[in-house]
Amino acid sequence: MRPEAVGQPARVLAERAGFSVPEPTRMLVAECTGVGPEHPLSHEILMPVLTLYRCGSYDEAFDTCRAVTLRGGVATPLSCTRTTAASSRTSRGWTRRGSW
Repeated sequence: MRPEAVGQPARVLAERAGFSVPEPTRMLVAECTGVGPEHPLSHEILMPVLTLYRCGSYDEAFDTCRAVTLRGGVATPLSCTRTTAASSRTSRGWTRRGSW
């Protein structure tokens, strides 16, 4: 992450990334495919950007949340939800198993 990006509004970050968003946009969402140094959005950043991970199972989602947390996002809020294929409604039916 570039230090000059820290604390910038979503609109400014979008412009720097090469796209535009409407003026009232307050948050950007970026899909990430992994966790680690090669995935800069997989740790806590001081910008209005949320990282979205798509996982195929509860275990994969839990492992991803754990990896993000251990990478340096201990104070970062994480959410584990599931969406059924037949509906776009999100279900919060998953529960945490195991220990951190």
